[in-house]
Amino acid sequence: MKGDNLEVIFERKLTSSEVKTRLVHLSRDAVKRFPRNPFKISINGVELVKKIDKYNRIFINVTNLAKAGDKIKFHKKSDGSYQVSFETL
Repeated sequence: MKGDNLEVIFERKLTSSEVKTRLVHLSRDAVKRFPRNPFKISINGVELVKKIDKYNRIFINVTNLAKAGDKIKFHKKSDGSYQVSFETL
């Protein structure tokens, strides 16, 4: 990801319940920046197809990638897909 100019469209700290349930909650404002239909998302080089559910949650298994209190960032790539990164605080 270094050297890429990716737009950060959503970032926040993960809660312990999000790590346990593997459901990341998105704010109302953030949901508007994602498509409602399934979309491509890449996490650590693995490309997946994800969808936001009716409760504004996205299922991402972060248990091995992050812990509660770490920051999750969603980036929009130039091809219209998304990339997730984690920042340990």
